[in-house]
Amino acid sequence: MLYDHRKYQLNSLRTGFITNNRLYNKISIFFNCASQSVDIDKIQEYNRLFETGLYNLVLLPLNLNGCESGDNYDIYQYYENNLGVKFSVCEKIVTDHAFFKDFTEPTENFTNYIFDKKLKFIKKTNNLKEITDV
Repeated sequence: MLYDHRKYQLNSLRTGFITNNRLYNKISIFFNCASQSVDIDKIQEYNRLFETGLYNLVLLPLNLNGCESGDNYDIYQYYENNLGVKFSVCEKIVTDHAFFKDFTEPTENFTNYIFDKKLKFIKKTNNLKEITDV
């Protein structure tokens, strides 16, 4: 299955609508996270991955286990100002969002959905090392 921006309607709080042409020609990694998660330090690993310039990263804030209680503005400010995130942080979504219906719901924070350079879904993984092996 391919990522289809018209179907998923994901909106980055920094750069706007996540369209196919903005992701094309790099491996794209969509991952869920909650800013109040106890393992938020993993974000720094994603920052380093993004800084290589080899990957598109799209963070999907999700209120999994009650760890994302803020509004979109609070979430964006936290990731950008407190954690120095420069990649796309989307508006908060829910587990019944079309993206999760097609690619399955995450079972924990930092579940990664990996797409190849032509936006074809490759795999879902919780292991960040598997991303660099693609």
